[in-house]
Amino acid sequence: MIFNEPVREVIAFKLTNTPLRVSSAPGLLALMGVSVETAVILVSWLDELRLEGKEIRTATREASLMHLRPIVMTTLVACLGLLHAALSPGLGPDT
Repeated sequence: MIFNEPVREVIAFKLTNTPLRVSSAPGLLALMGVSVETAVILVSWLDELRLEGKEIRTATREASLMHLRPIVMTTLVACLGLLHAALSPGLGPDT
């Protein structure tokens, strides 16, 4: 998961023809952090359910459904918080 995230970010920059600038790097790091955090929380909850003796498919389904709302809320807050930086036409903090 940790190694997959930078590859997706580079592909997104290439597809949108956006250069990696100093102003976009903090947003990139923040979104990568949110993505890794949600994956770690989901996997830790999945491990807890597996230790309780649940089957892998059942545990995956339960963990995913239980954490869907918090994951969506965390991701939405991070994206909305960084939206002004993403839509800014200028290069620096003065825009």
